Amino acid sequence: MISELFQTMHKARFSGIRIVPENSPSLQQSCVRAFVESVRKAKKGDSEGWLMQLQFLPAPLLTPILDRMCRYPELRDMLRDELTDPVLFMKLFNGYALDYDTLEKCLREAARSVGRPAVLRDLANNYCDMLRTELRLRKGETQEQSRIRARVLESLRFGDYLYEAGWCRCGAEVLTLTQELIALLPEPGRPLQMESLARLLRAQIGACLTSRAAATVQRLLAFVETPVGESGAVHLPLVKAYLQLGSYYYHVQDYDRCHQWALRALASAADGDAPAKGDVIDVLQLIALFCIAKERHDLGNMLISQAVQRARTVYGSLHRKYADVLQQYGFVLLRMNAIL
Repeated sequence: MISELFQTMHKARFSGIRIVPENSPSLQQSCVRAFVESVRKAKKGDSEGWLMQLQFLPAPLLTPILDRMCRYPELRDMLRDELTDPVLFMKLFNGYALDYDTLEKCLREAARSVGRPAVLRDLANNYCDMLRTELRLRKGETQEQSRIRARVLESLRFGDYLYEAGWCRCGAEVLTLTQELIALLPEPGRPLQMESLARLLRAQIGACLTSRAAATVQRLLAFVETPVGESGAVHLPLVKAYLQLGSYYYHVQDYDRCHQWALRALASAADGDAPAKGDVIDVLQLIALFCIAKERHDLGNMLISQAVQRARTVYGSLHRKYADVLQQYGFVLLRMNAIL
């Protein structure tokens, strides 16, 4: 009987016949729905026990569970508590289940929790506490270099994420602690050090931490001005470093140096120094701002218009980067007195 049933299912599968209705939920979807319903119906003490189980789930299961929790306003406090846990959040953030749209949706819903809207700020504070604990435990260790390097790369991405989300000071704090993690590596490598300093400088400029940014600039200049061989030059993030140096000098209103570093960034990108896809857009924005500061409005308007077109082509009309370029475009129009 069992063999006949197996043969029938086997034939049906290869002939295109579905054994279950097409719109029936999968086993995973049924489990997710049952889990969230159990959390809803449980008392407060019991629901915390249910949520403790999330720590042991892989990211492909965490994402649909948190997504379904967004449907119920009574679960917003629990959702917020889970998303401010750095261990659980990093499972989703590190690319095991790369679904940033769902992650952003969960963060927006958690921010609607009564009296506690700053989800990313609390997450950043908890993450920094975790990094400080690791720094205390790992000082002097030589056996965990691969794990430390992985944490460094994760912290760089997370610091950038906080900066792009508008939490510049939190991003600067994460990236400052990342510098201490890099110091634990016996041979961190010049590219990694330059990359981390450039990202730290960008966050410090965004947070208006001018005195700290000045110290970071001196460290970055030491790397930039050190000569390297032809083989090593290609792998250095020169475009990003030049760009952030130019942004710093624009921030302190040293426009001549700003222009110098912006042109070096543009020349380095043209020479094939492998810039990231957003670096050329940032360079165009920076030179446009310099032109507006020098009252060269026509050239500035042309450059920022190119940046807007590139951002829309590369990122699409619903991306943060495109929104950032549009904001700069609006600033340029205001400086040109071209409101209409």
